[in-house]
Amino acid sequence: MPETATATAVYAYQAQHPLEERCAESARLRERHPGMVPVVCEAAAAGRKGGRVCHTMVPATATAAQLCDAVRAAAELGATAPLSLITNDGMPSSDALVGELYEHCKDADGFLYVKYSVEQKFGFGPFFWAYVCGPRVAYVV
Repeated sequence: MPETATATAVYAYQAQHPLEERCAESARLRERHPGMVPVVCEAAAAGRKGGRVCHTMVPATATAAQLCDAVRAAAELGATAPLSLITNDGMPSSDALVGELYEHCKDADGFLYVKYSVEQKFGFGPFFWAYVCGPRVAYVV
């Protein structure tokens, strides 16, 4: 049964590309870059600064703090921009390994999907964005 944007796709990348294409792309990336994790990152709220979809490869031995830096670079954000990461399972500390996060949170297509919030307005922090974005857990790094 084909995947539909309304039924299962939470991320724009999933809605724009069929499952078979995404599976092939992640397999190609993992084969080409062993020891690296393919990450798709999108802004948590439409219309926010840095709202484009970006892709990056992060070493499996990197920490969640280093993943945050990679998302900043891939999304072309400033090094000092406050950034909150939102993903599927668990709530790792900033020293959790990306490889472990990947094993627990990777999608069926082989990508690790991450949503990010760039700014905090009116006191709304990462847990607000986790609530807005659905049953996900926020990471502040």
